[in-house]
Amino acid sequence: RLERYVESFQWEHDGRGGYRKDWFPYLIDSRDHTPGHLNPLAMPFENHTQVSLPIRIAGAAGLALSRELNGLIDFSEKAQVDTEDLKRLPDELKGTFKVSEGYFLRGRDMRF
Repeated sequence: RLERYVESFQWEHDGRGGYRKDWFPYLIDSRDHTPGHLNPLAMPFENHTQVSLPIRIAGAAGLALSRELNGLIDFSEKAQVDTEDLKRLPDELKGTFKVSEGYFLRGRDMRF
């Protein structure tokens, strides 16, 4: 199973009358924020889970996990990406991403 989690670097109120920027998996409404602290209106991509075809188990004669069972198993591990992975992006996405701290980043470099 391959999962894509999408986050956006956004402003939020810090509880002391100011703002802080951090990564969030949801949109933060910034209509009441002061100028210079606006957030995106939409996420550029959606979260997505891709479940593989049935898994065949090596050494177990004819034993396989169905697609449904495969989707229930969670061996989650964050995969780090590097600049070589940029070359494998679909043509329409090439040139729109860079790699930052092992993740794909779209947009300007982050500055806190």
